[in-house]
This record gives sequence, C-alpha cells and structure tokens, in this order.
Amino acid sequence: MGLLLQKTNILRDIKEDVDAGRGFWPRSVFASDEFCTKPGMLPFKELTDVVEPKNAEQGLWVLNAMIVDALSHATDSLDYLSLLRNQSIFNFCSIPAVMALATLEHCYNNPLVLKQNCKIRKGHAVQVRPARQPWLRTRLTPLPPFPPPPRPTRSSS
Repeated sequence: MGLLLQKTNILRDIKEDVDAGRGFWPRSVFASDEFCTKPGMLPFKELTDVVEPKNAEQGLWVLNAMIVDALSHATDSLDYLSLLRNQSIFNFCSIPAVMALATLEHCYNNPLVLKQNCKIRKGHAVQVRPARQPWLRTRLTPLPPFPPPPRPTRSSS
C-alpha cells in the first residue's frame, strides 16, 4: 500500500517538484521513446521537459504511464485492507488509500497536473467514494475476525 501512496504523491506533485528543482520520476519512464507518438517527437532528456507547455501531449502520455504504474499496486492495497480486523486501523489505512485512488482518477489524462499542483481535498474523496464508486463502500469494510479453526473429527473407521 505504501507504493500506491508514494507513487500517487510523486506523480501528483510533478509541477511543484520540478519548479523546486526536485525530480522523482524515473528516467526510464519519462525518457522513453515509447511516448514519441508523432514524427519528429524525441524522448525527453530531462524531467523539466515533461512540464513544458510545448510538450503537453507527450507529457500527458508520460503522466498516464505513471498513473497506470501506480494503479498496479491498487489490488495489493485492497487485499491488504481486506485483511485488517481492527476498525480503527482499517479506518486509518483506508482513508489514504481511497484518497490515492481518487487522486489517480482526478489526475488521469488531466493536463492541469503538468501546469499546477492538483491535490484533492479529503471532503472530495469522501464524496467520490459513495457517489461515484458505491462498490468501494462495501468492499472496503473490514471482515469479521477469523473464525476459530474447525475441530478435528474422528474418523469412524
């Protein structure tokens, strides 16, 4: 779950980080020629190239690749949440997970991410949860404690 949260924060804060001289996106992603979708496009040399307005289309492809990579941790995160038995620990962990998933949804294919910081507020994520993903409410409810193991039965042979 930590990777989901960390990657979400890294991709969401791209503009703020670049402006501050920081960069956390892997070169293997932003410098890939995979995102050169038109003739004459060249791979990015520096992370600062991703947020340049003239590179908006190609930058959006890179952003979406980062989002898909972050989403690759969603299943493991939800599996982890399903194993939590203590309600307060579940609440403590599920809120950031739901916020991360809502943030990824907000950032996907959103050119504003490359222009400004695009944080969502907790209130927005709470509204997103029941209104747009009603399945999330039921699936993110902790399971009851594990039942005791079955008692061995004697064979009648």
